[in-house]
Amino acid sequence: MKGSVRVGVIGTGYGRHHVRALKAHPGVVVEAICSTDQARAEADARELGIPAGFGDYRKMLESAPIDAVCVTTNPASHVEICEASFRAGKHVLCTKPIGANLREARHILDIARTSGLVHGVDQHYRYNPVTFHAKSMIAAGAIGSPLSAVSSLYFGIADYYGNPRASPNKNAWFSSSDRGGGFLLADAPHQFDRLLWYFGPVKTVVGHSRTAFKKVAATDGKVYDCDSDDTYHALFEFESGLLAAVMFNPTGWSGSLRHLEVHGESGSMLLEGPGWDQSIRIGLGSEKDWKDVPIPVQLTAHDLPQGVTHAIYALFDRFVAAIAGGEPMSPSFEEGYKTQELIEAVLRSDASGSRQTLPLPWDG
Repeated sequence: MKGSVRVGVIGTGYGRHHVRALKAHPGVVVEAICSTDQARAEADARELGIPAGFGDYRKMLESAPIDAVCVTTNPASHVEICEASFRAGKHVLCTKPIGANLREARHILDIARTSGLVHGVDQHYRYNPVTFHAKSMIAAGAIGSPLSAVSSLYFGIADYYGNPRASPNKNAWFSSSDRGGGFLLADAPHQFDRLLWYFGPVKTVVGHSRTAFKKVAATDGKVYDCDSDDTYHALFEFESGLLAAVMFNPTGWSGSLRHLEVHGESGSMLLEGPGWDQSIRIGLGSEKDWKDVPIPVQLTAHDLPQGVTHAIYALFDRFVAAIAGGEPMSPSFEEGYKTQELIEAVLRSDASGSRQTLPLPWDG
């Protein structure tokens, strides 16, 4: 494909962040934005400098001059919108997860595979410069052969529900399990994808999930009844033999910390930061103290607008390159399905009290 990639963004909550990142890319033109509310779509289009705003994604697919779509709606709507977009001949980048459950994920993966179009999933965490550099260090043997890992995030739940930048509709669906809400579907794709990317296929899963906060008093004073999963703990056994514990814990205070420790035959690595990995430290052999690892300048070389992360920009750069005929898209719906399978394994293990072996039995 020659020339700029013309993109339509579906969703005006997280989608606004996508628009800013897309507009920062020299190979992209954002032609349209879509909301379930026509007036909101038109207002956002004016504010963000987009030619057209639509209140129905079907009309956008029919009439907007676009080559690709970014789907940033709630998980329960992903399959319907992605399928319509593929049928309309559009390349698709979808926020995680690609479906509300494994059956939906398999359905849209099958359609993506046969579409002949580029498909990507917004598991952009792997493109965070710190996360990306740590991957290359592990692969190069910086700590020897990896043996075990612990991946975790804790987050102030009231702050999440009180986020002033979120869509006004978000908390209503995020608090509901029937609508694809909760932190298992929101956070696990990032943590699970990072572990799969670092360490390869998972062999078995033991997991638990629950709703710890059944009522959430957001920082704006509103109170929400919740039945979506806000806590999960899992143990993964990888085909390599590596064991990893992975968890998300909501908290009653405003602190947050993302943490990954990897222990290898000759040393250990520690990644930490509030929300995102922001530092790498390494400990080797007989050393008693951690040492800071510098991040290569080229990984953060882009001069990006305020609020646009290097991770999301790099994801879009890969998507645009794939459409132009360059490297295959990564992560694609294939990787999206793999993280969804791990989520399903956690849920099945929690429901049955038993270890789950991958690949999970598929009944079509």
